[in-house]
Amino acid sequence: MRVIAAAFFLLFCSLLAPVNASEEAKREVFVGVFQHDPLIFVRGSVCGVFADLLEEIARGEGWVLKYVPGSRGECLKGLERGELNIVPGVEYSKELAERLDFSQETVLPDWGQLYVPAGNGGMTVFDLQDKKVAVVRGDRFSADFESILKRNGRRCEFIEVESYRDVLRLVEKGEADAGLVSRLYGLAHENEYEVEKGEASCSPVEIKFAFSKKDGGVFRAAVDRAMKSLKAEPGSVYYRARERWLHPGYSWTCPLWVKILVATLTGTLLLAAVIVVLLRWQVRSRTRELNSKYVELQREVEERKKAQEALRRSEREKSLIVNSVSEHLLYYDRDLKILWANRAAAHSVGYEPEELTGKKCYEVWHQRYDPCPGCPVKKCWETAKPEESEVETPDGRFWYIRAYPILNSSGQVEGVAEVTLEVTERKRAERALATEKERLGVTLRSIGDGVIATDVKGRVVLLSKVAENLTGWSQGEAVGRPVSEIFNVVDETTGGKIDNPAEKVLREKVCLSRLENHAALVARDGKKRAVSVSAAPI
Repeated sequence: MRVIAAAFFLLFCSLLAPVNASEEAKREVFVGVFQHDPLIFVRGSVCGVFADLLEEIARGEGWVLKYVPGSRGECLKGLERGELNIVPGVEYSKELAERLDFSQETVLPDWGQLYVPAGNGGMTVFDLQDKKVAVVRGDRFSADFESILKRNGRRCEFIEVESYRDVLRLVEKGEADAGLVSRLYGLAHENEYEVEKGEASCSPVEIKFAFSKKDGGVFRAAVDRAMKSLKAEPGSVYYRARERWLHPGYSWTCPLWVKILVATLTGTLLLAAVIVVLLRWQVRSRTRELNSKYVELQREVEERKKAQEALRRSEREKSLIVNSVSEHLLYYDRDLKILWANRAAAHSVGYEPEELTGKKCYEVWHQRYDPCPGCPVKKCWETAKPEESEVETPDGRFWYIRAYPILNSSGQVEGVAEVTLEVTERKRAERALATEKERLGVTLRSIGDGVIATDVKGRVVLLSKVAENLTGWSQGEAVGRPVSEIFNVVDETTGGKIDNPAEKVLREKVCLSRLENHAALVARDGKKRAVSVSAAPI
């Protein structure tokens, strides 16, 4: 206990000691600062995660930091010219790495994060069709996000503003349906607005320290050495800075016993020991929590990379599938413009699939200036139900077309998919069959005997002219009725009903050369006529 008391006394004396003369030899380090909230920014003084880290590293290395404010472009040019030594908070890229040095240690991962009004957290890229999306003018994430929307066939209106603050304000007011901001800015400020994260992100990057190549790697080596040490130490300024700037509401306050000890150099060692133990427990608990969050963030980055790769693989597989089928597959917008088509559809009119994009179907296939009458795609947009039809193109070919509505989560039609199959041979066969059927009908109706033909269910399909006269039924009246109702035979002598020959042939699948003697046909008007009957299955 005496040793601990002596240590506190020496600590207090060291705080009162004069500045060592060696501090006069401290090295000046010029640091470029651009507005990159919450990583580093100027608000009265230089603030942010990187500012806390630089101050800690400077104390250990004996540096005197000279902050030089400017735009991002100005700071990077200053590094290239050797006018600046360090610029913190720069996203790593191969292009920049050719002109600047970067720390090996990544300080934080970042990516573009979609925010939506509170209560709409399930919104994805596929829900942004015809929506308003707020983005920062010239922001590195907006161009990549626009490319993702185009690859998924989604169109939206981009509202360009000057800052991430303006983006979240428009989303909160409902003037924008969604907004794209830096993930790190969202973590620091999302609680200030009535917004929440959507299910969409893009462009993961690593945020690091950038250095001038003209310094020979001296500052980079010092920063990497310090960052490795800070990351490995639970409760270090690295974890406190992250918690302070990325999770508003958390603040670390100096324990009361420290203030009392420094002010009065008194207090009991027992109370000090209890407070030390309590602080250690709090720090360890908080460090575990921070480490858990960091691991979770790293895992989220990996998962998003995997999701993007899975999406690219899915698009390749979809392309292989749709281009392997012989049917024509097309996808249309409301103006009947082709958004995409498979290879079979494009090649049928001498195009490549990408050449059909933006063209209208009735111009390509029918050489028209307006939609075809009864167009199933147009009907599908109007009814939101599958529609089908058969059409003939100017070259004499016949096509069976079926259109399917593509609905979003709100049940609204976002597009129409068309499946087309050429049925020219089938139509020619149908026409030939119809002609042959008509010829057969004329032949049967011209025979001098009464002829009745039925289907397999015993319903009349044909009645010759003689049969019309015998039964009293016309062809139009008889078709579709049971043969027993049209052809009613009885025993001429007794008047008893006789088993209908047509029904017997259908049931037993045999031929009847002649019916029993004394058969009489009862006509529709009740008259009886003696007849000789034969029947055979077709």
